[in-house]
Amino acid sequence: SKAEVKNNTQALSDNLTLYTNIMLLISIPSTFAFLFRSKEILMILFEDSGAMMAAPVLSAISPGIFFMCLLTVINTALEGTGNTKVPMISLSVGAVFKIVFTYILIRDASLGIIGAAIGSVISYIISFIISFSYAVLVKKIRLNIFNSFIKTLLCALAAVIISTLVNSR
Repeated sequence: SKAEVKNNTQALSDNLTLYTNIMLLISIPSTFAFLFRSKEILMILFEDSGAMMAAPVLSAISPGIFFMCLLTVINTALEGTGNTKVPMISLSVGAVFKIVFTYILIRDASLGIIGAAIGSVISYIISFIISFSYAVLVKKIRLNIFNSFIKTLLCALAAVIISTLVNSR
């Protein structure tokens, strides 16, 4: 990006903060919708009652939406600064963890296929931690997202509570 070419960490941080805030507006409500309303979403999308069996899996993988969105924003910023190795490494490490956790969790009879969803979420979290740590510690990128994160989180929680109250009548 222009900010990196000029070696302007502040401009890069400002741009990344903007894009992360936009991502928060999309990913947090989506995560909450799939986490708490997976059955209703599947009922809208599919007439087949057998599709309802996927509701627990959809709920289990929904936190992955949030972390995958964050990971995408951070990795795109790193690639834009010319650093393609860290995103590749973080995704590769995440893939290894996904294989390991999925193998372990699927074998647990109480989890079954939900173990694969949990393994995916764990891999996204690990990949995000690696990329985010590099962006903050090495590239010195600072994200000012706390306020928008809290506001979006509270709005998503309010939507879940209101929809639960309306649905219970």
